[in-house]
Amino acid sequence: MPVALFTFHAYGSWMPDRRQGYVERGGGIQATSQRLAEKRRSLMTQPPMVFGAGVQRRLVDRFVSICQEEGYRPHAAASDPTHLHLLVSWTDHDKPVKRIGSRIKNLLALHLSRASGQIGRKWFSKGASRRQVQDRRHFQHLVTRYLPSHRGVFWSEAAGFR
Repeated sequence: MPVALFTFHAYGSWMPDRRQGYVERGGGIQATSQRLAEKRRSLMTQPPMVFGAGVQRRLVDRFVSICQEEGYRPHAAASDPTHLHLLVSWTDHDKPVKRIGSRIKNLLALHLSRASGQIGRKWFSKGASRRQVQDRRHFQHLVTRYLPSHRGVFWSEAAGFR
């Protein structure tokens, strides 16, 4: 059964001027760059998105219902104002990880657009991080340590919301 951790960033978050650096797709963590941050901000077509506590809760609730509707299994979810992590598995080994993540992300964005009346709003940055869970130890680490360490909403299939 494939298991993956998806990370979706809020639109306009994690800019290159972050003190901790920023993530470059395919290039990992990069050093802070004020000049690049200014350039990217000038290209933005909407204000940056911040996931408040209510939005975080709605995202996780909808994630769980999407999994039920699509035949996936939600294991855990964690969020903060800049991003959302979703730990999910599915039984169809032929479905690519990228397709599963894209489907979930699109349905989450559609839900937020409808719920807020902001049709066309950019909720998430382009792309996503998709990490295959390697083994039971990795899975346990994600569920018991990494995901609960986030400062926003945390949900697990074993305990619900904390």
